[in-house]
Amino acid sequence: MKKVIHIIWCIWCAITTFISPIWITMIYLNVTGMIYKYDYSMDEGTAIIIGIGLLVLWLIVVLFPISILIRHVFIQNKRN
Repeated sequence: MKKVIHIIWCIWCAITTFISPIWITMIYLNVTGMIYKYDYSMDEGTAIIIGIGLLVLWLIVVLFPISILIRHVFIQNKRN
């Protein structure tokens, strides 16, 4: 069961790492307010709030699991 969870965890980290450049670009455009130049669906104030929300979501969904996976693999390698 541990091996299955480890494989799923690795697949999740690989997918989120693949999507991260696009996600980070959208966060940058929202936080700086430059999204308004490309998409007129929201004003600058709303874009900044959404950008901060996306940044927090990215930290939770991408960075946190990757750091836990690296820590888990490091501890496993130390035992062997």
